This record gives sequence, C-alpha cells and structure tokens, in this order.
Amino acid sequence: MYLGGVPPEPFAWIFAIVAATSLVAAARTRVPWARGAYLICFGISLALTVAEIGLGVYERMHAVDPSAAYDREYFIPDAALGYAPKPGVRVASKLVVRDTVIYDVTYTIDSNGERITKGNSLGESWLFAGCSFTFGEGVNDDETLPSQFSAALGGRANVVNLGFHGYGAHQMLRILETDRAQRLVRSPVRQLVYLAIDDHPHRAAGRSSWDRLGPSYELTGTGVTYAGPFHSRIVSKLFGVAMRSHVFALALDLTAYRATVSGDDIERWARIVERSAVLTREKYGAGFTVLFWDDDNDVSRRALARLRATKVPIVLVSEIIPRSEWPSMLLPHDGHPKPEAYRRLAAGLAERLNH
Repeated sequence: MYLGGVPPEPFAWIFAIVAATSLVAAARTRVPWARGAYLICFGISLALTVAEIGLGVYERMHAVDPSAAYDREYFIPDAALGYAPKPGVRVASKLVVRDTVIYDVTYTIDSNGERITKGNSLGESWLFAGCSFTFGEGVNDDETLPSQFSAALGGRANVVNLGFHGYGAHQMLRILETDRAQRLVRSPVRQLVYLAIDDHPHRAAGRSSWDRLGPSYELTGTGVTYAGPFHSRIVSKLFGVAMRSHVFALALDLTAYRATVSGDDIERWARIVERSAVLTREKYGAGFTVLFWDDDNDVSRRALARLRATKVPIVLVSEIIPRSEWPSMLLPHDGHPKPEAYRRLAAGLAERLNH
C-alpha cells in the first residue's frame, strides 16, 4: 500500500530517467572523458533501476497488505514521543498475507490519545506501557492486555493503555518525565506494568526506521539523560524519502538500522527501565513491574540478565504461558499475541499483583 497518490516504485522511475538521460548525453557528447562519465552513470542507474524493480517484485510476492490504520490520519507527530495516535479516532485495521486475512479489527483512540479501555475512571489506577504488544496490535479494543486485565479486576479499576505501535521503554520514560499520564488518573496509581520484548534495547538505541524523532537517551555515570530526538527534522525527512526506495531502504536496514544489539544498548535500556521505576515511585507512589516476553534467544537472555540486576520486579511470560504453547498463542505471519494470550497474561498478572 502506498500513500498520497505516489506511484509504486517511484525511485525505479527516477533511476530509469537518469539512465535514459545519461545514455542520450553519452551519445551526444564529443568529449571522451565526459562520454565515459555518462556511460558509468548510465550503468549505475540501470543497475539501480533493475534492483529497485526486482526488490519491489520480491516484496509483492511475499505480500503483506498492511491495514488502513497505517495512514497519515492515524499517526501524528508528537514533540515528546516522536509520534502518537490521533486523539478521538476509530480506525479499521486489517492484515492480509497472500490473500489470507490474519486479522480484521478496530482500534479506538479516546480524546486523550490512548486506546480505549473499559473500566471505572474513578477506581484505583493501573498503567500499562510498552509497544504494540501493550497497545494490542491485531486485536479488538476489549481484547488487549490492559482491557483483559481490567476485566480480570471486575471492571472496578481505571486501567490506562499507554502503549502504541513501535514504542519502547524510551517512550515510557519520556511519558513519565513529562507527566503526560497525570491527566489520565483521578485516583491513586497502584502499579505501572511495562511489557518488554527483546527488540526494545534496539529501539532505545535509535535504530528503528519508524522512530526517527523518538526520544533519545545517553548513558551517564549514574543512569541516562534525555538528549532530544534521535535525529533532526531535516535528517529525519531525508531518511523518510530514502525509505521510499527499496534499494535505499535495504541499505539503511543493513547500516543505520542494523539489528546488532551491543552491551551499551542493553545497558541504556536497563537504565531507562530503572529510571522509569524510580519516577513511578516518586510521582505516583506506585509499584513498577516488568512483564518480560522471554524469548529463547541471545538478546533476550542478555537483556533479562541485565534487567534482573536492576532489582525491578519481573514477571516472565513463560511463567504464565509455557513456551511450548507460544506458537498457538501468536498471530500467524505476524507474531503479535492473540486474544487468548492476553487473557491468560492478564489473569496471571491480576493474581500476582492484585493483593
């Protein structure tokens, strides 16, 4: 799906025009060195044209048709967080893979810019932070983890969903630092639950193509310090234009957005979580718990080991849902949890935290 009436593979047309122009210029010039330069330019442009078309065809063969939710009316710029959902909208979200519907759901965003969660706005408050796993990508409003948790408490609590697609711990910390959640609670906060996945250290390092203006944190001797957005608006715009090209997007994925997670990346993430726990206690007098999606891979094990050193309370997903059941609990071709997974996690959290 492309936006704004821009034709598919716009860079294929650009590269093809440059190739054609270079070939014509080479044929017309009488200067040997200029002819050579034009022919080199023609060769490079032709190769880029073929690569751009080839990558486009490959992506369509492995087609994932993203939902109508992912458009310019849904995501809006946010000075503190980089981007956020537009308040007061209700959008249909549908994922189709090779003509198979994976999910067809609705996301309702309230007037405060948070996904709607039924409950008692005057009851004790529970805050949920994180990424699309917290937000509930691929499930309806009443099937998200916060909604299922609210139901597990009998609808008596004020449960707030602070998660959103592509967010990470760095957005959670910025929400706490800027007091954005204050307007969402009218009663004492009981707990902030942060649902963490192994991609969050990578995101907090600024290596996510969609989060170019997200909050950046630098490691200090005692923790982390907010350093502004990951990139300037000019650099972000340039990267955004480059990402419209299959070739440039692949190059960026292999360089600026490479998936390698260093020790410093994990340390930064852990310090962000640690600082979030401190602010939760200081500003709300509330507890802070990490629900960690403990995948069986190197990054997950390293992140969990560092997280345990913070002494922040941790609940492992595998303690509630055994790993042997995970394949049946995740949406095929997508990887986000199904409603049943959220129901079981919510029940497990309610049993552990609601004492």
